[in-house]
Amino acid sequence: MDKHLAVRRRRGHGDRDADPGPGRQRLLRQGSGAVVDRPALAGAEDYQQALTRYQQAGNRGNEAATLSDTGLVYDGLGDRQRALDHYHRALPLQREVGDRVGEAVTRYNIAMVHQAGGHLDQAIEEIEHVVELNRQMGHPSLKASIAVLEQLRRQRAGGQEPT
Repeated sequence: MDKHLAVRRRRGHGDRDADPGPGRQRLLRQGSGAVVDRPALAGAEDYQQALTRYQQAGNRGNEAATLSDTGLVYDGLGDRQRALDHYHRALPLQREVGDRVGEAVTRYNIAMVHQAGGHLDQAIEEIEHVVELNRQMGHPSLKASIAVLEQLRRQRAGGQEPT
């Protein structure tokens, strides 16, 4: 099972008038690149700067996406609690702006953090939300989400270690 879905960036989802501007886009590119090219903690710092600017601009869609992306960085650093904190801050914003795809991605990432920590009931609960969101949207990843859910249920039933 993939550890995470790809980091995604949407510009101005639900907030088309709040242009992030070139400075914010640079910080986002730096934050994304830091996961690969620089120490991940530097990526978290770049994302935090971008987050502050999105908050100041009132761009709730990109604020949510940045929080979710920052969660990926912290999970990559092995800081599951900070990852979960960022994911949980993103969810209400994603719902507010109607970003169901972003919500599904964030919930999937939350589930993977819970699975890695051996909290299979919580992981299953999140993937059930992902399946329902994908079903509502007619999203092409519905079958894959169902397969993940079935795998987690088998893992829980068999007492297997997280993969």
